[in-house]
Amino acid sequence: MQPTVVAYNEPGRTPLPDVGTLVAVCDGADLLSTTDQGTFLAAIDKDPVAVITNSLDSGLLEAVRARLERGGSNTAPGKIVLMVDKVIAEYSRALDGKDHELADHFVALRPGAGDGGSNWTITDLRATMQKIIRRDVFGLGKYLRTGTGTRTFAVKSGRDRETLTPQVGAYVIEQGLSQHTASTIRKICEEMLMNAIYDAPRAAGRPVPGDAQSRGNVELAPNDQAVLEIGYDGDVVAIGIRDPFGLFQRNQFFQYARKVLHRTNSDEILDKKSEGAGIGLMTLYFNSHGLVCNVAPGKATEVIALIDTRMKSRDFEKVARSIHYFTAPNTGVSAK
Repeated sequence: MQPTVVAYNEPGRTPLPDVGTLVAVCDGADLLSTTDQGTFLAAIDKDPVAVITNSLDSGLLEAVRARLERGGSNTAPGKIVLMVDKVIAEYSRALDGKDHELADHFVALRPGAGDGGSNWTITDLRATMQKIIRRDVFGLGKYLRTGTGTRTFAVKSGRDRETLTPQVGAYVIEQGLSQHTASTIRKICEEMLMNAIYDAPRAAGRPVPGDAQSRGNVELAPNDQAVLEIGYDGDVVAIGIRDPFGLFQRNQFFQYARKVLHRTNSDEILDKKSEGAGIGLMTLYFNSHGLVCNVAPGKATEVIALIDTRMKSRDFEKVARSIHYFTAPNTGVSAK
């Protein structure tokens, strides 16, 4: 029996992608799509694995969340995928500040390509739904067009900060993208490497020098090494890093995201920077159109930053962003 996905297209709001697109992105599940609220709520009793909606009615979402948590046929409550056409400060106010309690995933809803939505919206929604339906959450390639090649780099020591950051910048230039985009990617890469080499191992109880001047000498044990990956499909640059610890928790992820997304000036973050994964994560999010965190508890954490190269990167604070936290099912995962 196939799982079920329910889509509720609330009248009067920027519409969801058309039904044909929703059927395609939900491949492997039965889709029930409606614009009627009563039909929508009744469909939740079918215990869907996911709900897709554009509604910003906090009362409705609370009722949906409660019904999903009462469901019993799935191994975990169904996920709420909220399609947003506003920046977080706006939709958070509409949801009484409970956005991250009421929804599990936020997909930037951008019009385009007829009624199907923009390439960003369709690709991100497809990746989200397939990860939920197939319970396979890891992999940067899920956010790129099928067949897109990527480059991977082993992260073994503190010295890799000096060598890998320029390499990913050079990769971006090789793709014909701008120096500004390359600079943004280098900034993101630096933060990812800082976390993988210093912050994550320290959180796992590994000995890491406290003296910044000696950090270049940090050597990661073979089982503690990370993998950096980057790819570009003609529209989206995706850069991600995976460590073998799996310690990053959902509440931390959304707490940091909320801090940066309610600000409008990155200098407020960067000028007060101190050590720790939280500030690094905020830097990543401020400089990207989407952020994805995949976690297999105690086994692996993968953080992926996504940049839509068709949009002006200097307008990050003015556009809706995607944000996702996935927990891998307890079926084993490799950090390679």
